[in-house]
Amino acid sequence: MVSPNTYQTSAVAYLDVSGLKEAVRRTAEKPALAGKLEGMLLGLQNRCIELNKGQLRSAQIPNLKARAFSDSIVLTSPAVSDDALRLIAVIVSAYQMELVVTHGFSIRGAITVRPHCDRGDICFGPAFIEAYEAERKLAN
Repeated sequence: MVSPNTYQTSAVAYLDVSGLKEAVRRTAEKPALAGKLEGMLLGLQNRCIELNKGQLRSAQIPNLKARAFSDSIVLTSPAVSDDALRLIAVIVSAYQMELVVTHGFSIRGAITVRPHCDRGDICFGPAFIEAYEAERKLAN
């Protein structure tokens, strides 16, 4: 059933993992590398859940989701309070530190607050498009 209110004002962070695309290309010759990359991305998803549930209990974000696909990570949350935005920034900072120190990758990206739809496997809306475009055009 389609919801009559598809969009909800949400925070969306779109993050590009620099160098991951090239690493993925090398997995054709080095299949073990694919398992390492999968573990890295799953670890980042789990880190998001840990940070949301444990570190900052007073600022927990309901319905915070983290997804990894291709060389990108997307965080979405219908909560757009100052505390929620601060926690998303903390999570992005933690991702950056973990990726650089542990795996040798860096990230760049953007966070927007706009209308967004995030249900099950569906993730789309102006918030996602604007975060994606800002990462492509503005992030250096």
